[in-house]
Amino acid sequence: MAQNLYRPPADLDDYVSIPHQLEAWDLAMSLFFGQAVSRAQEALNDPNERPQVFDAVHPSYSGTATQARITWNGFPKALTVDHTNEEALQNAEKLLTFKLGGRRVQCRPQDEYLEWHATVNAAGKITAIDFTCEGPEYWYALAHGYPQQLRPGPGAPAAHGSIDKVVSLYRQYISPAVTRDDPSKRKV
Repeated sequence: MAQNLYRPPADLDDYVSIPHQLEAWDLAMSLFFGQAVSRAQEALNDPNERPQVFDAVHPSYSGTATQARITWNGFPKALTVDHTNEEALQNAEKLLTFKLGGRRVQCRPQDEYLEWHATVNAAGKITAIDFTCEGPEYWYALAHGYPQQLRPGPGAPAAHGSIDKVVSLYRQYISPAVTRDDPSKRKV
């Protein structure tokens, strides 16, 4: 297998046991990045200017590339608008409850690209922080082979995903009681 492939987030190994899943993920991410680079290039006024979106795995530029450190704190900017830092931090940890499709849903107002939960002891000291950064594209591809919005063409890797793998991960990380036909599950 080629070395220059898009790997799953955090280099997770969930795809390794599923035939053609790593190749399908690489194709999907390559297409997504290619589209983003094209859109960014089209938005520029100068055809000689380079877009700020860059495909580091499959570069399509000529000339010399310069590396720069990009700092990003990951905190959702939407929570900081019209709020102090302290308010924003408190709002990020609030557990919101609402109805969705007849179900009671709970979530924190965090962005899907980086979500976290801090566990606090009785003294108010943080004892653990759990992070996740797997977007819905990752889980849909894990279940079905490709992200939902992608329809691979002829010659694409024949990846079909694995619902059983998804159920296994849910059992491992959420609850051993999760079943494949769990009525509380959303359609993935």
